[in-house]
Amino acid sequence: MRPAAMLLFAALPVTALAQDWPSCRAIAEDSARLACYDQLAGTAPVADQSLGAEQLPGHSQSEMQEQPLHSRIPGELQGWDAKTRFTLENGQVWQNAGDRPAYFRVRDAAVTIEKSALGGYWLKIDALNLQTRVRRIR
Repeated sequence: MRPAAMLLFAALPVTALAQDWPSCRAIAEDSARLACYDQLAGTAPVADQSLGAEQLPGHSQSEMQEQPLHSRIPGELQGWDAKTRFTLENGQVWQNAGDRPAYFRVRDAAVTIEKSALGGYWLKIDALNLQTRVRRIR
């Protein structure tokens, strides 16, 4: 194969990839923008190990973060029931611990997870006035 042809084939994925960089750059939230770049680069994002880490096996209470976590749930979310799992953009997985189902439809939902006053965690859908208790499982 000629060197010029090899160079052309090597440049094709980069050219296609370069067209998506501006869409990532336009994302305002830091963690969502980083997840977009990670997806383009083909690397798996590293899950934030601080918020809810004490609920994971082998982690201590001292790893707890008090600041709320802002992220997104990629794809379409159609509400939740007793055992719904929420996979965030940063790789964390949380499971519904609430006892009330909710029915709605939202795409790429922006969410906030924060510690409750009594030691649990709440997942709030930012665009809606809905929240549920959750526990971190991964």
